[in-house]
Amino acid sequence: MQKPQPKDVKKPTLSRANLAKTAQFTITTVMAPKSGPKDTQVFQVAVSGPKARLDYKDKALGEVCYMVNEKGTFFYLPVNKAAQKMNLKIEDGLKTVFSQASEVLAGAQKTGKATVAGIACDIYTNPRTGSVVYLGTTPGFTVPVKLEIKNAGGMQTMQASNIKLNGNIPAALFALPAGTQIIEGQGGASGLPGSR
Repeated sequence: MQKPQPKDVKKPTLSRANLAKTAQFTITTVMAPKSGPKDTQVFQVAVSGPKARLDYKDKALGEVCYMVNEKGTFFYLPVNKAAQKMNLKIEDGLKTVFSQASEVLAGAQKTGKATVAGIACDIYTNPRTGSVVYLGTTPGFTVPVKLEIKNAGGMQTMQASNIKLNGNIPAALFALPAGTQIIEGQGGASGLPGSR
């Protein structure tokens, strides 16, 4: 008798509902090629209701920030005291941040359970590539918590840490500093993690 083949996992539908009313966490991505130096990037994420903020260091621009508040979505450059207004929603940012995890999950099979950074997860392994996603099942954090992609060129990892759910986040964190020059534009999410 032949064993039934496990069905592929649907790509997760990432939306604001995947995160608690307020959430703060760090995302660390590491690209470790078989030849050449490792590349590590650290992203600080905060969401509060319909507001969100993502801070990181861009190699060319220095410290940068994506911010969503009641006035719109902005790409803020502290060094220039300028912010470009963008056509981007929290959902777009989540999809971009976790795009590689979504690709791994398409064709992956559930292979176990684990706790990563205090978050209960289901483990999914893609049998074709050996890549692994730890998908959060803890209410308030049902997004990928950890990702391991292996290929001929090396390994890439992403992991969430320092996860705080339903805490108090000051409203000022989601406001552009006074005197910021606003530039109207329709930029996308090309600088977000996972969009390389």
